[in-house]
Amino acid sequence: MFIVQKSSKNFELPMSREKMLKIKRESGINLFTPTKNARCLRADFQGVELLEKLPEKVWVQELNMLAYILQQFDQRQAKVFLQSISGISRMYTGEMLNYALCACPEAAGVSSGLEVIPYYTGQNLFDLMEFKNFQDFEKEYSEFQIVKVYMPMEVTFYPADDGDFTKLSEMDAIPYQEAISKMLYDHTQPYNGLSEWNDYPVMWLSNPMYRDGGLLFERPDVEIREGKLWGVIIAGMKHVLPEQKIESLEEYFNGAISDGWGDNLPCVELPEGSLCIHFNECTEVCQQGKGELELTRQEMFRLQSPFQTQRVQNTIGFTADFRSDWEYSRRCPVWMEFSYNRKTVRIPLPAEEKAIQEARVKIGATEDDFVRVCLKTYKVRVVNSLRFSFDEVNLHDFNKLAKEIRLMESDAEEKLWRSLSIQDIPYEQMVLTIAQALERIRMKNAKETGEIIEAGFDDYNIPE
Repeated sequence: MFIVQKSSKNFELPMSREKMLKIKRESGINLFTPTKNARCLRADFQGVELLEKLPEKVWVQELNMLAYILQQFDQRQAKVFLQSISGISRMYTGEMLNYALCACPEAAGVSSGLEVIPYYTGQNLFDLMEFKNFQDFEKEYSEFQIVKVYMPMEVTFYPADDGDFTKLSEMDAIPYQEAISKMLYDHTQPYNGLSEWNDYPVMWLSNPMYRDGGLLFERPDVEIREGKLWGVIIAGMKHVLPEQKIESLEEYFNGAISDGWGDNLPCVELPEGSLCIHFNECTEVCQQGKGELELTRQEMFRLQSPFQTQRVQNTIGFTADFRSDWEYSRRCPVWMEFSYNRKTVRIPLPAEEKAIQEARVKIGATEDDFVRVCLKTYKVRVVNSLRFSFDEVNLHDFNKLAKEIRLMESDAEEKLWRSLSIQDIPYEQMVLTIAQALERIRMKNAKETGEIIEAGFDDYNIPE
C-alpha cells in the first residue's frame, strides 16, 4: 500500500486519472503537477517498507506509476525487484521505477522476454503510463471504444531543385504515409514530456468535449483506406455516440482542423523535396462500439499510443539523471542541457567540443535530428530562459559566460541588471553580451580592491 500526502490530505495509490480529475474538480488539489511537492507516508510492498529508501519529497505521478507496477508483479517478479533494491539504502523514485520496470515490462505495455526493456528517463512518464490509462479506461467505462473520424486530404509536393510543384492524388501520396504520420505526431505532442502533465487537467476540466462529451483522447493521423490515403482522427470515447453527439464531435474536430493543430501544419521534409499537407472537414465517423471497426485489444492500445514503444524503450544505453537542478548546481554552478525524444543530458561548463558531440550520442540524436539546448544557472536568472538549437551553440561564448559566472561576486547580478537592457540585445548576441558585462563588473570590482585576478578554464575542477 502506498499513501501520499499533499495539501494536508492523504491519498492511497495507485489511482486512476479519472479519480484524480475528480479530486481536482471537487477540492482543487492537483495531483498531476510535475513537481516534487508531496510526502510519501507509506510505501509497503509484501511486508517490506520501501519508505526509508525514497526521498522525503516526491512527485505524486511517479509514485502512482510505481505503486501500479508493483500491483502487476507475479511472485517471481516481486522477488527479482526486492533483490535488486535490497542493497541500496536511498534512491530517487525514478530509480526505483526503473528497477520495477525491469522486473515487469508488461506494466508499460511492453512484452516480456524482449532484449529492450522500458526505461524512465525523467521526461517520458506520460508515455510510460499510457498502458495504465488504457487499462483504467477498460475498467471504468464499460462501453470504452475507439472512434475514427475520416477527412479528405490534399498533398502537394515541392521538389528540392525549386521546380514546379505537383499535387499528389490520394493514391500517389500513399508512399509518404509514415513520414506524414510522424510529422503529425511530432506537431501535436509537446517536446517536453513534463508539460503534458500541466496541460492535462486544464484540458479535461475546461474542454466541453472531454468534460461532458465522453472524449478521452484524440490525435490526428493518416491511414490507407480503400487504396487511398486519408486523414483520420483517432479518438477514445467513454461510450457509444448517438447521432446528435456524432455531429458535435465532427464540429469539434472541424474546429481543430481549421483553427487548431491543422492550421499551418509544418511541411514534411524529404531528401527529394517537401510535402505540404492540408486537411478538409470530416466526412465520416466509424465507431468500434457499433461494429464499424474491428479491433483487437492490442490494436486499440496501439491506436491510442502509436509511438509509445519508441518513447519508452531504451535502445541506446541512456542513463537518467534524477537530480534536481538545485542539487546539480551545488556541484556545478552553470551547465548546458541537451534534450531530444524525452531524454536530457547535462554538460557542465566550461566544456570541450568533444563533450558536446558526446551529448548528442547519449540522447540518441543524429546530425539530422533537432536537439534543444538550454543554459542553466542559479546565479544569473535571465540565462535560464535562453534556448538554442544544436547548431546555434557557440562554445566559445558559452565557456566565456561560464567563466564569468564562476567568478561572480554576490552583488554581480544586481549590477548586471542595472548595466544592461536585456530586451534591446539581439538574441544571437545575448550570451556574449552578458559574459562581457559580467567581465566588466568583475574587472571594475578588482580595480576598486586593488587586485586583478585572471582565471583560465583549466583552473576549475569540473564535475562529471
